[in-house]
This record gives sequence, structure tokens and C-alpha cells, in this order.
Amino acid sequence: MSQTECGLCVAVMLMEYYDVRITLNDIPKEFSAGRDGTRIRGLKKIFDHFGFSMNMFKVTDRLSEIKNSSLPGIAYRIGGHFVVVESISSNEVIILDPAFGRTKISKDELDNDYKNLILKITPNENFKTVNTRGQEFSLIKEAVFFNKKLVVQVLIAAVIVYSLTLVAPLLLKGLVDNFLVSKQIDTTIWALSIGTIASSLVYFVVNRVKQITSIRLSISVDKFLSKKVVDKLFKNKFEFYLNRTSSDIQYRLVLLKNLKTIISDIIIQTFLDIGSMVVILIYIMNLQPLYAVFLAFITLLVLSMSRFMREKMLLYKNKELATDSKLQVFQYDIFRAIFDVKVLGLSSKKHRSWHRYYEDYIKSHEKNQRFITLYQNILAYITLYVPIFIPILGIWISGLAHSNQVGTIISLQSITGTYISGLISIAQLSDNITTAKSYLIRIDDILLQEDEAVRNRTIDFKGNIRVNNLSFVYPGAEDKTLDDISFSINEGESVAIVGESGSGKSTLFYILLGAYDNYEGDIYFEGLDLKILNKDALREQIGVVPQDALLFNGSIKENLIEDFEVADNDIYDALKKVTLLDFVYSLPMGINTVVSENGFNFSGGQRQRLALARAILNQKSMLFLDEATSALDNITEHQIVEYLSEDSKTKIVIAHRLSTIKNSDKIIVLKDGQVSEVGDHHSLMAQKGEYYRMYSGK
Repeated sequence: MSQTECGLCVAVMLMEYYDVRITLNDIPKEFSAGRDGTRIRGLKKIFDHFGFSMNMFKVTDRLSEIKNSSLPGIAYRIGGHFVVVESISSNEVIILDPAFGRTKISKDELDNDYKNLILKITPNENFKTVNTRGQEFSLIKEAVFFNKKLVVQVLIAAVIVYSLTLVAPLLLKGLVDNFLVSKQIDTTIWALSIGTIASSLVYFVVNRVKQITSIRLSISVDKFLSKKVVDKLFKNKFEFYLNRTSSDIQYRLVLLKNLKTIISDIIIQTFLDIGSMVVILIYIMNLQPLYAVFLAFITLLVLSMSRFMREKMLLYKNKELATDSKLQVFQYDIFRAIFDVKVLGLSSKKHRSWHRYYEDYIKSHEKNQRFITLYQNILAYITLYVPIFIPILGIWISGLAHSNQVGTIISLQSITGTYISGLISIAQLSDNITTAKSYLIRIDDILLQEDEAVRNRTIDFKGNIRVNNLSFVYPGAEDKTLDDISFSINEGESVAIVGESGSGKSTLFYILLGAYDNYEGDIYFEGLDLKILNKDALREQIGVVPQDALLFNGSIKENLIEDFEVADNDIYDALKKVTLLDFVYSLPMGINTVVSENGFNFSGGQRQRLALARAILNQKSMLFLDEATSALDNITEHQIVEYLSEDSKTKIVIAHRLSTIKNSDKIIVLKDGQVSEVGDHHSLMAQKGEYYRMYSGK
């Protein structure tokens, strides 16, 4: 989930108590959290949609004194966070926290940190049970069976390897029993010895084949997951990125790498171990049923313990992941903007904040590790001592039966080690499944998003745009950001969009670029509805220069030419037009100078001019400029504006500086999301309206 979706999460968790099992993506878009989160009114609309009546109760006494008969319900933490209160006992409160999952807090924490309100839902006449959730681990299944041929090859090699692990103890049993009977080395012992050596060589070769095939299967899983997730990130709608930080997405990609390790190195191997255990247990059953009963008892004991401990493991793991995510995101944001942190004198404050995040992570990590090591200690005990108990059990059986079973005992001790190894893998699978489930929740947040619509209609875009009665509300918001806007832009025109901060300029800018589809009204490019056009093809014809110019880690040349061949002379010409040529010439490596992450080794003005040069160089039919010269000095800005005014391309300019917009053919003035005035600079100044007020200071 994103940082603003805790309200949606608690709604989903609370409805699950009434057999409404849905995901966040099943909540209609008009109820989504958007960039501002979810209010109580928004929760009521969600519950109404799914057939619930919601009531809010004010608790006059302590919140922790509420009766369990009134639970589960939603509580609101001071500072803005929803949780589900599941039950209250004499000592503690069980809550479902969207960040951590099921966890415990003290009654004092509930009383002090949460408002004295509880939200309760009850099914009404429109209620129906719903279950839209697929298999939780379907992604893992898809990844493993993406290449069925490799799976079959691994299974065949594994069957041979595990068959040979049975052959070795049988040969050992034969050697011991024959020697005890004959008291000398005869032809049978020679044959069994040669057979043991031969089987060991075959085992070495086949096991190597299995290892190589397993590596190929691991790579196949890696390719499938990486391609699926990264492809989806490129396809997701703009709204997905509106509510999630880049560092949060980066953290999920790190979790994806960890998930690939779990699938490739652990889960596949564990399921192979299950096969060997079944074969071994059948063999022991035929050899000595009492041994099989003993191993079956140990197996049930270990698996029951794993199941019992799994829920707590999930709780601790989720809490560790949540605190780790916050720490990693904080670190990424701090060191990405370390220059600003230092020059603004925020180092001490941010360092203290880092310590707070780090201590939270360490506490949750320690709790998780304490529980895991307890679990692992039990498994280590079983691994060491169960094979030791086999000879002891064998001696008792042999003594009671008055028979010599030395060969059988030695054989069983050898094969029991293999069995217990497989059993421990299965027991630890519980921990790995718990971890994988935590990862999948975060990765599914990427995969379950709605794709940006793919349309095939393309146009030769010249710059003609018509907007009719455009209105827009951000997902989850209530007030319109844009309200009934209409205007037109003709080919070759230079159009400026101005207005105070928050008037809707940037929102309009991004809607015209196709970032949002959920608007009312009509937008036409060359007479065709924007909603039917292939947006990628359209964007390739538009040069965009944002206020915060985006530069990638690479050379200046690589940043300018995108993905096609351009002569160096053309690059120098573009740099000259944005008054950056002399600066680039002064660099030892010229256009091959490496740009650091986000272009931090260049000034803000230099980054803006590089972005302008990129738009000019790539011969776009239209330029979208969002405060594209805001970081430039007046002289440099004047030179660039002069060049742009001579360029015949259609231009849309968002700017505050009068010098940038006064020569525009048309100026559109926005106020509170509406078009206040339209005209050129002289006519608008003559009207003495909003534009006049902005630029005359009156």
C-alpha cells in the first residue's frame, strides 16, 4: 500500500470479518485514497458501496474500556492513521495495523494515542459476501512454471539423485550384514564395494547436472519476475506514482530480489526434499515399521510447531519490514538531497530523525531475530539428536527381539540424516513462506494496479489543441482542481498559462500530456479525442521541459540525444541556442562529461538549459515548458526567450516571470481552477483584471 492508503486498508480488513474478501484494487476509483488520504466520509462511502451501514461512536470514558461486543471497529490515531481494533483483554489490545499487520499494544497506548472514537459497521439490506482474492502465491507458481521444460529436467535429475541416496545406505547395510555373517572379504563384499563406488560416481555426475539445471531454473524465475514487475511499472497509470515515493518503489524492487532468492534457492529445493522424504519413509516402513512410526511422530511434531509459530513469525516479520522500509526510504531521501540538508542547517535534525528510525528498526529486528533463533534452535536440536536416537532405538528393538540388526541400524542412521535434513527444510519453509507473503503483499501493490490504456490511434501532431468544458478532481479528493475550462491552441501559437500557486496550472499541464484520464469534458488534438490516441506516440512528438529538469546518470551527450543517433555538431548547435556551449567547451570531457544522479553536479540553471537543449535537439513538433527558465538569470533567460519566440513550433508555457510570457500570442489566466481571462499581454493589462493585479502589484 502507499502512505495515503491506510484508510482503504482498514476498510478492507474490517469487511473481511463479514466474508467480504477483496483487495485495494477492488475499491472503485471514485473512493480511492488519492494524494490526500481517506477521510471518515470516504470510509462511509466505501462501506455503503459494499452493503454496510457505518456508525461512529464517541467513547465518553477511556477507549480501552469499550466492550469486545462492540468490536471489531476502526480507531483513529492522533496525527492521522487508521487501525482496526480487534479485541481488548485485561492487559493488552490486539489491533490490525495496515503498516504492521496484527500486533499488540498496551491499553495506555490506545487511550493516549487514539481519539475517543470508534467506527462500527453492520451489514444492511444491500450486503452480499464477496471474494475476489486469487491464490496468494499465484505469482510464485507462475514464476516456477514459467519454463516447464526446466522444471521437468530438475525433477528427473532430483529423482535420480534421491534414488541414489537410498542406494548408498542399502549397499552399506549389505556390506555390514555380509561381513558379520562371513567374517571375511568374499565376492559379495567385493561386488557391494564396487557398487558403492560406482553409485557415488553416478551421484556426483547426476547431482552436478541437477545443480546446473537448478541454476537455469533460478535464472528463469529471475527473468520472469523482473520482467513482469518492471514491465508493469512502465505500464502503470500516473496515479500510481502520485501516491508513492521513488524510494518506496526502489525498496519494493529490493524485496523482489529477495523474493527471487526465496523461490529459487529455498522453495524449489524444499519441494524436491518432500519427494525424497516420502520415498525414505516408505522404505523405512518396509524395513522396520517401528522406526517409521518414530519418524512420523517427529515429523508431525515439527510441522505442528511450525504451523503454530507461523502467525507470530508473520507479525514480527511485517513489523521489521515496515520499520526497515521507513528507514530505507528516509535514508534514500536524505542522501539524495544531502546538499540541501547541509546548506539549510538540517544535518543535526535529520541525524536525530535517522537515529529514531534506526532504533525503531533495531527493536523490531531484534524481536524478529529472537523469535527466529528460538525456532532455529529447536530445529537444530532435532537435526542433531534424532539421528542419534535411531541407534538407541535400534539397540532396544534388537535386544527385545533377540536379533542382530547392526546393518539395519547403521543403514537407518545414515538415511535418517537425509530425512531429517528434508524435514528441517520443510519446517523452515514456514518461515520462508511467511517472509514471501510479506514481500508479495508489497510487490502485488505494483502488479494489481490498472494499466495505462493502450490505444493504437496515432496522429501527425502539429500543435492544434481544443479543450471544452474540462473539469478534474484528484482521486479521493472532494473539490475540483479544474472547473469547466475551455480554450483552444492553434499550430504555431505561443500560449502562456498563468495563475497563482494552486490555481491548477500544473494539473492542466499534466492532463494535456495524458497523465490523467478521469477528467470530465473533452480534449482534442488535431480534432481527435485525446482519450482515443496512443499517448506514447503523442508524447514522442512533444518536448517537455519541467521546472525540476530531469537528468539521468550518464554523459551530457547521452542525456541530450535520447535513443537515436545525432551528429555532434547538432548537439553543439542546440547547446549554443541555450547559451551553454561555452560552459560545455570548458569541461575537460566536453559533451562526454558524466552527469551525476539527478544532475547534482550542475547548477539548477544549467540543468534547465540542458533540458531545453534536449527538447530543441530532438525536433519535437510542440514544446511544453513548465517554469523552464525559472532558475536562469535575466540575461540568459532573455536570450533563450528570444530564440524560442523566433521558433515556429507551438509552445505552451507555464511561468510567473512577466519577461517569459509577455510576448505570447495568447495568455490564459487561471484562478481557483477556472479560466479567469484570455488574451495577449496588452489586452489583459488594459482589462485591469486578475492578470493586471498579478503583474502590476495592485
